[in-house]
Amino acid sequence: MNNKLFKMVDERIPMIGNLSEEERRAYTAGLKLLGITTCENFFDLPELSIDEKYNTESLFYEIPYFSSEQLWTQNNQRTIVVVYKIDNKSSWCPLRIDFKFNNKEKETDYWLYVYDQSGERTVKWEFVAHEGKSFTNNSRLSDH
Repeated sequence: MNNKLFKMVDERIPMIGNLSEEERRAYTAGLKLLGITTCENFFDLPELSIDEKYNTESLFYEIPYFSSEQLWTQNNQRTIVVVYKIDNKSSWCPLRIDFKFNNKEKETDYWLYVYDQSGERTVKWEFVAHEGKSFTNNSRLSDH
């Protein structure tokens, strides 16, 4: 479990102050699900502010809910973590994690998608999902 992420969700406020309660719940649910399914050192990359990101050549992560004035949502799928690579004052995104959910009458289905954008083509994985029952493509998680 990733206590650092749980602490962020519990202590930090979203960058956009006028989000509806439903949007806040959706983002915090996705971040907490990621926190449950990742280890403590998952965020070993630095989190850099927008002001600093072009002054440093490295990898860093951003949690848009906490640090962006623009959030991306499409068909109940929200971008919750973005990893950037900064090189020669330009950036690109080799990795992105999205959370999607569908509310049903008696149950909620959800998905954590990982997008590996480091190669020529984007590869999409269902990291963790629940569609009537929980499953994962991560062999370390599926053993538990």
